[in-house]
Amino acid sequence: MSLNPTDIQFQTERKCFLQEGKEFHYNIFYAGDIATDGQSVWCHGGSQWENTTKEVDHLGRPVQKHPIFKSKRRLEGLEWKAQTTWNTRKRKLDESKDLWSLWGSPPISRINPVKERGFDILKALLALSTPLSKIPVDDSNIIIPPNLPEYRNSPTLGHVIRDLVHPDNHNVFDFVNQYGDPDIEYPEFILNMLLSRENSEWQDTFRLYGALDIRESEAGLGSCHINAAPYSQQKESLVDSGGWSSTWTPAGAISHTHMDFYGSLQYFIHFHGKKLWLLWPSTPNNLDYFSAHHKERANNNRTLDCINHLEGLQVYYAENPEEVFILKPNTLHACVSFSMCGHTAIRVWNLEHFDDSRRMMEWGYNWIKASFYKSSGRSRFELMQEVEKVKDDAENWLTLIKRNSKHASAKGIKTTVKALLKRLSDLSSLLSVVPPNPTVS
Repeated sequence: MSLNPTDIQFQTERKCFLQEGKEFHYNIFYAGDIATDGQSVWCHGGSQWENTTKEVDHLGRPVQKHPIFKSKRRLEGLEWKAQTTWNTRKRKLDESKDLWSLWGSPPISRINPVKERGFDILKALLALSTPLSKIPVDDSNIIIPPNLPEYRNSPTLGHVIRDLVHPDNHNVFDFVNQYGDPDIEYPEFILNMLLSRENSEWQDTFRLYGALDIRESEAGLGSCHINAAPYSQQKESLVDSGGWSSTWTPAGAISHTHMDFYGSLQYFIHFHGKKLWLLWPSTPNNLDYFSAHHKERANNNRTLDCINHLEGLQVYYAENPEEVFILKPNTLHACVSFSMCGHTAIRVWNLEHFDDSRRMMEWGYNWIKASFYKSSGRSRFELMQEVEKVKDDAENWLTLIKRNSKHASAKGIKTTVKALLKRLSDLSSLLSVVPPNPTVS
């Protein structure tokens, strides 16, 4: 292949790092420096085009690792190694124009209550001074595992529909009014899903329902026999015995910024649709801002507020079947569905991530206690639910430590977790005390 373009214009940033006592130099190119003929990658080094190979896995993701992050992340998109110089290209979320077009097309274009909300989010993302990569460039928020999970059958929406028939799986959420609707039964939910895809004029009485926390059943996702590799094979990891839990959302669904649990990883398999995940690390500034909104019903566009107020935003754009990623226990997140979407997840406790888990369990305990004393508007019942979540994480850590009693950190983790459980028990007792009725004088 012979290339001799005349319109190459790019800005570069020169950087250097040390690895195994050897100095490496690399350039970050912002535009115009990469071409491909489908087989090879061609890079323009400022004076000439050079050829390099590109190795990818079965999903088309580069196999090579970046030396700066070592095994923490794959090479992003079209990146390559040439002798002792690494040349990388910062990629903007190239799909932004496509996402704008998707959001402005049916059926989302007719869903008036969420249409403008989504456009405001996209405008804010496009206005950011630092371009966003479609996959995070480090593992501060999520981890991309080296291997796919193992299963007998690939998970599909068909499996999720079978799970929905189970009487306990009626966790329906209204994405127009941003609240759960426990009275919606299976037939009504399915009918709403079908109607949400029609192109008729939106009425004020319409709702946009999604189903959250759909527990697996033997007839549904349980028949896939999913194995959360590599954690399910590791002694240092514990996979939730409660099984997989799925989410099914319609096109146009926007979740507010939230955290699901406190002290566990979440292993996700995205298997249907196009969904944009917005991810923020749990820095002190972020947690300070978020604490006022944790477990609070979202009003207006909280996700947009978080884009404007939280730091360290990254995105993950899931668009292929069977995309796998692990959400860290310290990650705040929100989701935007550009089509009907489905994913399933399971919790994992892993010794390597105990420090993050401990920090978030402590934060959860302190938030519950502060919410009780400050009369934050959360009911005792709601706060007790959060106590049970933190207790469940802590008890699973004890189970994992019992299995790894000879691990170097076992004694310290056991002591820390038992102390937390004692404080949680005291807090639970405090919340269980019913306040006396006011007396009439």
